[in-house]
Amino acid sequence: MREKYLEQMAKRHDWKVGAEIGVWYGRTFFHLLENVPGLTLYGVDIWVHSHLNIHHKDQAQNRLEVLERAKNYKGRAIILEMPSLVAAHVVGDDTLDFVFIDADHSREAVLGDIGAWVPKIKTGGFATGHDWDWASVRSAVIASLPDATPGTGGNDWVWSWRKP
Repeated sequence: MREKYLEQMAKRHDWKVGAEIGVWYGRTFFHLLENVPGLTLYGVDIWVHSHLNIHHKDQAQNRLEVLERAKNYKGRAIILEMPSLVAAHVVGDDTLDFVFIDADHSREAVLGDIGAWVPKIKTGGFATGHDWDWASVRSAVIASLPDATPGTGGNDWVWSWRKP
């Protein structure tokens, strides 16, 4: 569901360059690349074990599959295998149409990701993220972006905020 919602946003707002923070096994990442023509997407992950991984193989296997599959997108899939806050230094400020935050769900990590990645978004672009239904995520988003649009079950709990 989240990937279809983001696809609709990408097409509605003509997104050309974005970043997904927390690629995991690539569900959202590859859906966007396959369904939004011309989109270039940074994928940021370090593929460490998490309690969330119980349904999707081990992270070493996820990493290998994502790296292999990314080769099919001829420069449109840019994998940054490094911590989010380090990867943010690789991407220029005001260069992204959107960022999708779905990595470490602790309040501190979400606050850090928002702080590091919002400057990368162009004026009129979007910060988005997954799991609004998690108290830690919701708390961080409200603290950082108080006018963000809350996610609902209908869009798989994707929250969004538009940069003025």
